[in-house]
Amino acid sequence: MAARIKKAWSSALGSPSLVIDALVHFSKNGTYYLDKIAVNKKEQEATLFYRLSYFAKNATKVYGTGKRSFGCSRF
Repeated sequence: MAARIKKAWSSALGSPSLVIDALVHFSKNGTYYLDKIAVNKKEQEATLFYRLSYFAKNATKVYGTGKRSFGCSRF
């Protein structure tokens, strides 16, 4: 799956695969399971919230334009 994702990025950006290899990162612990009946449910929710907060970086968001703020890496 990682190879397919890298190939898609390479195609979309029109960049050689070697450049894309340096830009794409797959974390070692990329999966997180939330146990509904866990004793430490609040702790699990806090950990999940922290992990998901990466996707909501306020510094890169543009508000009020009605547009999505997808960009590209800054070299």
